[in-house]
Amino acid sequence: MFFAQQHPELVKKVVTLDNLRVPFVTDGRLKILSFRSKDPNYKTDPGVLPSDTLAKEAGIDIVKTGAQHTDMSDRGPDSVKEGIETTLDKFLNDDTARGLGREEANRPVVADPQAMGP
Repeated sequence: MFFAQQHPELVKKVVTLDNLRVPFVTDGRLKILSFRSKDPNYKTDPGVLPSDTLAKEAGIDIVKTGAQHTDMSDRGPDSVKEGIETTLDKFLNDDTARGLGREEANRPVVADPQAMGP
């Protein structure tokens, strides 16, 4: 996100995994997909995430995964990795529409978060 702020002419799309410190670009010039965890140990700084209204206006898709922060990595459960991969593929291959749509973007990428354990 920091690079996109500093070099807007070089960036078309941004994907984040629980970015905590750098505020989103909200001027609508980028397609942004952000996967968010439910992990209480990883707190997002104030002002990083846009409001739901601003995100919608700016074409930002925020996906609440229902997963822990550390599960959103190569070492995480297959169900989390597969959900992220499927959503990411659609985002990266979609050059015609703006974002993934509110309904899909707010759907957890994990079919059953309880299956992942505590």
